[in-house]
Amino acid sequence: MKVDWSHSRAILVGNSSFQPESGISNLPAARACVQALAELLSGDLCGWPPERISLLLDVNSPSIFARQLVDLIRNVEDTLLIYYVGHGLCTVEGQLALALGDTDSHPEVLPHTSLRYDALVQIMRGCPAASKLVVLDCCHAELGKRAAYAFQSSDLYSAYPVDGLYFIGASKMYEKARAPLGGGLTYFTAAFLDTIRSGVPGGPPVLRLDQIFLALRSRLVRKNLPEPVEFGIRGAHAYPFAKNAASAPDPTRIDSPTADEDPGRAAQTVDDSIDPTVHDRVDPVDSVLALVEHARSFVALDAARCGHILANAVQLAVVIPEPSDRAFAMLTLIETLAEVVPERSRHTFAELEQAARGIAVPAWRTAALTAIAKALAALDPEGAEQIVYSLADPRDQVYARSRITLSMP
Repeated sequence: MKVDWSHSRAILVGNSSFQPESGISNLPAARACVQALAELLSGDLCGWPPERISLLLDVNSPSIFARQLVDLIRNVEDTLLIYYVGHGLCTVEGQLALALGDTDSHPEVLPHTSLRYDALVQIMRGCPAASKLVVLDCCHAELGKRAAYAFQSSDLYSAYPVDGLYFIGASKMYEKARAPLGGGLTYFTAAFLDTIRSGVPGGPPVLRLDQIFLALRSRLVRKNLPEPVEFGIRGAHAYPFAKNAASAPDPTRIDSPTADEDPGRAAQTVDDSIDPTVHDRVDPVDSVLALVEHARSFVALDAARCGHILANAVQLAVVIPEPSDRAFAMLTLIETLAEVVPERSRHTFAELEQAARGIAVPAWRTAALTAIAKALAALDPEGAEQIVYSLADPRDQVYARSRITLSMP
């Protein structure tokens, strides 16, 4: 990837030690995680120049952090990447608080001694970067999505030159992230690094950040580790984050053909680039993911062929023997079908809905139904509302409605 990095900045934050009376345990893994991610970013797969990567280790107070951050992001116009690894705490108001060196976990003191994520968002709002990427490796990371909704406010567009935001968190709203007792990297960051280093079989030569998240989620869930979360506004989810280590160089490969290209020639080139052994992969989930990526190549070229490839992927997914693997593969397919299905008829979405309700894992079933409702909203608002209303947990209904609202123009 040939990129001009002069107007981009990666800021890697890690806090590993805390005051003895703070009620917060030390986390030696934080420093190791920051160093490991810095090495990955500056390596061949990501290509960031070392001078565009800033490490903030064991920052003591929110005021010190704010001054350092504002100074670092002042002239960032292209890409801003912020990564935090440490302890995430929940305030009495339900806000995410990121622990710093002098943080005190006492409820009345916590908001004043920690880096509240909403305060971090306020600083980010003033940064002119077109793409803002946030990765939080901490407990309660999903709470950060609440503050990220500030990027949706109507007054924001006239006040700040903000474009897209993509958020990845290591844990759900009221769940813990995990780190090995014997030291080393946290499980989330280790999986994130391993996902990029190993690549996505059958994927494009350059992986978008949302493609990396998809493979990361698969890797963590299948090891019975906390399921990561994501949140996106506008196009930042498609940020080209790293070269695909599992993709052999192929100058004829076309991953995103344009309308100006000859459809017949482009379709043939893409078809020739598919790995002929995709059906023979040892891991059936990898086979499904490879077919999904291949199908996406045909969205703008040949809708019928796109649907045919996804149909083959469904046949592979439904016979995966491991229940959790089968659920994950089905969720991936439903989300993709809801997004690119050639004929957006109510009948098609009814079939997808039936498949989604067959997913045994509650969280994934909710996510699949939400994806269908979001895609259906513009075509059949009442049908989308019926799907949302069918969710048993009121919190899931609120989540689904928020996703649908954010997807509307």
